[in-house]
Amino acid sequence: MFEISQNKISLGKEDIYAFAAELHYFRLEKRYWSICFERLKRAGIRLISTPVPWNLHQDKSRNIDFLGYDDPRKDLTVFLELARELGFKVILRPGPYIGADWPNGGTPEFVTSDLRSLARDHNGDEIPLTGAPGIKKAGYLASYMSPAFQNSLKHYYKAFVDATRNYIHPRGPVVIIEIDDSPSFGGLTDPAASDYNADMLTREFNPFLMGRYEGLKELNSAYKTKFKDYDEIEPLREFEHADQKSLPRMLDWFRFKEHLIRRYFESLSSIYDSYTVQPLYSRSKFFTQKGLIPFYDVGYSDEQNLSGCEISYQDSYSEVIRRGRYLRGETSLPWSSAYPFGRAAEDPKLGESLQPITDGERRFMLASALGSGFKGIDMKMFADHNHWYGAPLKSDGSVTPGYEFVKRIVESAERMGLDELAPDSQVAVVGNRLYQWFSQLPNPKDFEYIQRLVNDSIPGICRDLSRLKLDYDVRESGSIEKLTKYRLVIIPSAEFMAESEQQAIIDLYKAGVSVAVIGVLPKLDENMSSCTLLSNFLKTKSTLMNSIDTIATKTKFASVDFPAHVFSALKTSDTRAKKIAHAGKSLVGVAASKQDSTLNFFGFDIASGFDHHKLTFLESFLAEEGIKSAVYCSDPMIDVTVHSSAKKVVIFLTAPPAGELGDRVETQDKEFFMRVDLKQIGFETPSIKMVDLFEPEETPPLKLTSAALATGLHLRLSYPDGKVFFIEKR
Repeated sequence: MFEISQNKISLGKEDIYAFAAELHYFRLEKRYWSICFERLKRAGIRLISTPVPWNLHQDKSRNIDFLGYDDPRKDLTVFLELARELGFKVILRPGPYIGADWPNGGTPEFVTSDLRSLARDHNGDEIPLTGAPGIKKAGYLASYMSPAFQNSLKHYYKAFVDATRNYIHPRGPVVIIEIDDSPSFGGLTDPAASDYNADMLTREFNPFLMGRYEGLKELNSAYKTKFKDYDEIEPLREFEHADQKSLPRMLDWFRFKEHLIRRYFESLSSIYDSYTVQPLYSRSKFFTQKGLIPFYDVGYSDEQNLSGCEISYQDSYSEVIRRGRYLRGETSLPWSSAYPFGRAAEDPKLGESLQPITDGERRFMLASALGSGFKGIDMKMFADHNHWYGAPLKSDGSVTPGYEFVKRIVESAERMGLDELAPDSQVAVVGNRLYQWFSQLPNPKDFEYIQRLVNDSIPGICRDLSRLKLDYDVRESGSIEKLTKYRLVIIPSAEFMAESEQQAIIDLYKAGVSVAVIGVLPKLDENMSSCTLLSNFLKTKSTLMNSIDTIATKTKFASVDFPAHVFSALKTSDTRAKKIAHAGKSLVGVAASKQDSTLNFFGFDIASGFDHHKLTFLESFLAEEGIKSAVYCSDPMIDVTVHSSAKKVVIFLTAPPAGELGDRVETQDKEFFMRVDLKQIGFETPSIKMVDLFEPEETPPLKLTSAALATGLHLRLSYPDGKVFFIEKR
């Protein structure tokens, strides 16, 4: 029996940390496999991942080879045999799409040349994919549920299952199989970009509508149409000028795309069901650049699956930590399915000379991941190849400067008890998928403020919490019932919100949790039917403003004025409600209070946008809610988070690239001081030793008292860089 348990992969009597090294057996010469495996074992790595390129193992004549009969690169079987012999566990990533900087993303030419297998945009054109540096053939997006594509992949994957059947744990090394590589329609969020494959729509669209609505009467009521038959209904192809009337049909197109991904997962899972022993499965969630939560809910249980997301050098620090904080709250093992330990380049030698990967970058990337809550990472491209540089290993297995760094981190996971460490998150920021979808609609006629609310205000609040050194979790709107453990929950609000979510806000407040709702009070549900549950409870109505004004605020700790974007003006009939903010004569902030909680509604953008007056207001508002950080840093552009267990504390310091947490440009080493009140987080010990886990083992620890750490410790960091300090109770 093997499972995901307590932030580890449990293999019966053996538990392993989910630190995997990605090795491409088809890129490495066979004679170097054992050398690479030996290097991994010496680094303490027990888990190997590898893509399995479909277009390598099945040729244009449809012949399938996993034994390397005509090409040694195809010998997956010997690779798995060697992994078993040397005691490694393996994650197989057979796609169909594998990414991996590989031609066509692994999809065979005979598939992409069959036009029936390809996804189409709203004009009926094929959708080209973007290739990595040095990859001339990026290929085209497949239509996940088109009959032609399904037939091709089923033939190949049945052969793949047969070839790997005897290598599934406990008979073999394979413990996890990844189901595709983050299917997301090529990462294209424009609703008109995909998928209009005619064969797929014929089979899938009407059944989706029939499953969503009880009949045409209900559908026509939602769409404000007069369809007499489902066959009359065509998918929308134009998404401009969304208004209240057209929005239900537009949102249904997003729901349909989400439905297609779920069906796609089901089709692949049904093939893998033929394994005698079922492996664990891994699936990656797709996030947009500004998105708080995954763009699609792909509908599978995360409890016994490895569920994560990809990270790249192009992702900002704020994106990385939001994803980590989402996964640590919503999954059983927060996992990055691709975390880069190198960089892609058409000419690696030129890339390394122009943009070398520094030790500071490596420390920053790891501190960011671990500090945001990732408990496992798949170290992408652990060995260099002809379009990649900076990996811990060269393609012949020789080590690079990054190898010893990785070795120290993997060895430190057990020492710090990474699986047991947890943050002290007093605040949760909630994402709303319907609002994220709406933010992708071009030139909306109604509800246009949602784009600012979703893309600027809510991510800005997350950034402000980091500047204030307050750890926070990111949660799904659909899981509000799980939020009672927080002191404060921050929720975006527009004129439409599901009745269940409006009721959950009220229930949270009644349960003793303070809530800050930001935007416009809802008057409609998600189907655009009248629903004023939250407004009625607050005895408050909102009027849309969508303008800039000067906000005058007053809290228990500060009175501050500042310019801000105003979403709505408020009018309340509750004589007991506290009026906390005005824009001129307009009321823009109210609070209903009871003994142990407050329900706040802000009709303006409370994110600071690096305005120190707004940040002062946010800090004073949080203090009024009883939220105070145990951490202080003299430089707001350096992030500090603290995770702890019963006998251990780990302090993560990250100095992101310039502009991430501040509006100043920092390009050199900087001295600052940090305070951490261990007593506030429940960790009481008079004297401590702080071990920097990023430094060599022989580096002496910092010896000081807990009182001295609470008073302040002088440190120095460059940009970007990171440190991880480990403290163990004596």
